[in-house]
Amino acid sequence: MSPFKRCWDKWNRVDEDTLHQITLKFFERLWQIESPASDCLLFDTTNYYTFMASHTESEIACRGKNKEGRHHLRQIGLGLLVAKGTKLPLYYSVCPGNIHDSRHFETIMDEMFGVVCGLNKTKERLTVVIDKGMNSEGNYTWIDEHSRVHFITTYSTYFAQDLAVIPLDRFEVADTTGNKQLIEKDCYDECQLAYRSKGEYWGKERTVIVTYSPKTARKKSYTFDSKLETIRQELLKMRTKVKEEAPHWKNSDDIMNRYLRLCQRLHISSNLFSLNFKQSEKGLSMSFRKNPYQVKQKKLMFGKNILRHQVRPRPKSYRLLAAGLMRVGSYRSWINKAPLIKTMGVIRRLIHETPVKHVIMDLAKSPFFTCF
Repeated sequence: MSPFKRCWDKWNRVDEDTLHQITLKFFERLWQIESPASDCLLFDTTNYYTFMASHTESEIACRGKNKEGRHHLRQIGLGLLVAKGTKLPLYYSVCPGNIHDSRHFETIMDEMFGVVCGLNKTKERLTVVIDKGMNSEGNYTWIDEHSRVHFITTYSTYFAQDLAVIPLDRFEVADTTGNKQLIEKDCYDECQLAYRSKGEYWGKERTVIVTYSPKTARKKSYTFDSKLETIRQELLKMRTKVKEEAPHWKNSDDIMNRYLRLCQRLHISSNLFSLNFKQSEKGLSMSFRKNPYQVKQKKLMFGKNILRHQVRPRPKSYRLLAAGLMRVGSYRSWINKAPLIKTMGVIRRLIHETPVKHVIMDLAKSPFFTCF
């Protein structure tokens, strides 16, 4: 008999309420042994696709935007809260695969922070580091009203391009351990930079930190230039076909649609090149040119991240605040690559290799717990 079959046979005896009680007792015992200090927490979400048939009943396996690109498959969502220092899981939740991250975060905030605030070593101020997927005015209104909970979050540069294009001469070197090591090696050009400002977001004034990573900017610039060259070469071919009056290349709207599809395939904006068509007695002619302003604006955004934080009631050094927020990037890397990647790997194996007929109703919640 397959070990997966035996595993599911055991879990078939456990209903959802019993599993919830087992989970609470497990984490309670874990906290008693390790005594995690939870003054700074990391919360992230992910999802896992399954090969469940459409007619198989399930309350949590639903189709949605899959983070591995398998949008046509039914998926299950998972949220995990981890203590920064000990790297121990403090709380996890399973949700239907069609629930947006912000809605998932909203439904579990009361229970999740209630559990964490009950830890013996929890300090007065509890800071949670969350991804931009959880951003919503309702979520931050709840956090603002909770005196002990504070947040650090990222914000898409697409929705704040005025901040993303701020010139680097207005940035300062962030006071981080990584930068100190680079300065000791005389690698000043590799230091991460930060720019501090304030603005009104989600109904209140927030501290805004724009960070800049030279290494990331170089990588993105290289990829961007490569895509621009690919588009330029394709446009040259298009122009040649139009000039030669090739079949299916005589309609300007069709040609423009081909260009738009090319940009979509390369995941790049279509406003970086301007296409012009002219109809005359000799036929259709085509010309194109690169848009230098749009290219420059795009490159100014490379390597930059926007971090937002509640305005502190007491004045703090800009260097210290910037350094604290700069570490969000490393926290995100850690939470994705260290404990979570092992846990998620086991979960994927359980979900993907377990026969589909066993993953019914809410039984899929059990492998998430067993991985802890």
